[in-house]
Amino acid sequence: MPFIEEELLKDADLLWSYHRMNHQLKKADCIFVLGSNDTRVAIHAAELYNKGYAPLLLFSGARGVLTKEWPKTEAETFAQIAIDRGVPSENILVEPLSTNTGENIRFSHDLLCKSKGFEIKSMILVQKPYMERRTFATFKKQ
Repeated sequence: MPFIEEELLKDADLLWSYHRMNHQLKKADCIFVLGSNDTRVAIHAAELYNKGYAPLLLFSGARGVLTKEWPKTEAETFAQIAIDRGVPSENILVEPLSTNTGENIRFSHDLLCKSKGFEIKSMILVQKPYMERRTFATFKKQ
């Protein structure tokens, strides 16, 4: 088994801790899920929905370098994972064109504006843990 030097492990822990923002989870109007190659993100989002944290799931993402071989976009793949875990399809919106965090936000905003019946005042952002700070900062900026 490889040995990791204690100093390197401390540095990695410091970097990991920096990216984690440790926000308190509370109910919202929408669970906004940014695509990636890690389908556990979609599973976590479906679990949040099923626990009643929000009445709507929004999946955003095209295909990326690590998902270019997937038969569907990241958003479409994540939506199917949520449906397979009991989320009704009518409570899911899919934005399949964005290729970066800024586009995730802009394109999803446009989709929400066009969708009737959804008034979004609060969101839960779901992404991989090490993307937490970047995702939050991009949303605040836009």
